[in-house]
Amino acid sequence: MMNENTLPGQNQRELHDQKSIGIDPDIRLRAFFESGSNFHVLLGKSCEVIDFNKTAFNFIKSIHKVELNRGDHFVKYVHPTFTASFIERYNQGLEGKKSLEEGSSNCEQTGLVYWEASFEPARDNSGEIIGLSYVVRNITERKEKEQRVIDQNYSLLRMAHIQAHEFRGPLNSIIGIMDLIKHSNYDAPREYLEMLEQSVHILDGRIRQIITDVDNNVLHNRMAGLN
Repeated sequence: MMNENTLPGQNQRELHDQKSIGIDPDIRLRAFFESGSNFHVLLGKSCEVIDFNKTAFNFIKSIHKVELNRGDHFVKYVHPTFTASFIERYNQGLEGKKSLEEGSSNCEQTGLVYWEASFEPARDNSGEIIGLSYVVRNITERKEKEQRVIDQNYSLLRMAHIQAHEFRGPLNSIIGIMDLIKHSNYDAPREYLEMLEQSVHILDGRIRQIITDVDNNVLHNRMAGLN
C-alpha cells in the first residue's frame, strides 16, 4: 500500500532506481574495479591478461611505452629481478594460496618506489579457480615514515651512548671527592665541598641537555608522523 505522503511519480522513480541497480551488477563491479588507485590485473591460467583497471593501463604505458591489452602474456611486463618470484607466487595462487610480497623499484620515470604485491586466487561463481587477482599497492610513504622513525631512534641511541661517556668525568670527580671526605671522617674542608658542588653542576647541566635533546627528537618524530 502506498503511503499517503508519497507521490505517485516519486514512487515510480524509486522503483526505476531499484530496478536499475538490480540489472546493472556488471556496471557497479566495473566502477568499483576502476575506482581504486592500486594497480589491479586479473590473470588467466596461462598468465594471460583477462582484465585490468586504468591504473594498471597507465602504469604499463608509462613504463613500457606500450598499451596493455587483454590476452597479453603478463610476465613480459614484470621487472626481470622480480620475474622468478612472481612466477612462483602466481603458481601458488593457482593452487589456491594467497600471498604477499614487498619490494622496491627504481625507475627513471618514478624514482625509488616501495610496493606491496598481493596474489589471490580468482574464482568463478561455483568456486573454481579461473586465474589470479594481482594487486600492487604503493607503500612508499609508509616505508619512508618507518625509515624516519628508525633513523631517529638510532640518533637517540647514539646520543645516549655519547652522553653516557660524558657523564663519567663529573661522576668520577664526585666519587673521588666523596672518598676524600669519607677518609676525613666527613669533616671536609671547604675546597672539597666547592669541588663537589662544581662537579654536581656539570653533571646537572649535561642531564638537562640530554632531556632537551630527547624532547626535541620526540617532537620531531611526532611531527614527521603527522606529515
